[in-house]
Amino acid sequence: MIVSEHWLRDWLSVDLSATEIAERLTLAGLEVDAVTPLAGTLDDVVVGRIIEAEKHPDAARLKVTLVDIGQEQPLSIVCGASNAAVGLSVPVACIGTKLPNGLTIKKAKMRGVE
Repeated sequence: MIVSEHWLRDWLSVDLSATEIAERLTLAGLEVDAVTPLAGTLDDVVVGRIIEAEKHPDAARLKVTLVDIGQEQPLSIVCGASNAAVGLSVPVACIGTKLPNGLTIKKAKMRGVE
């Protein structure tokens, strides 16, 4: 049976890591085969606010946005989200962020827009 750590923490009020919980369950007679994280950490993902959003000049389904993430200059981000609009708060994976699937975010051009 697969059990969510989040669900376990609803029933347990302990300040232990997932590995320590697994060890204690095993000592109590419940066999734990493995502790498997579902996703990696997203330390470099921040919340930004879209301050400008316009259609991409060379792509019908893309938008060019300016996103404020609290730095001196807003970031220019090309995105495919159809709901991207001014005032929307969005997650932003900054340049250099490694996503759980192994992809690393880097600066690039999308159809001529950096």
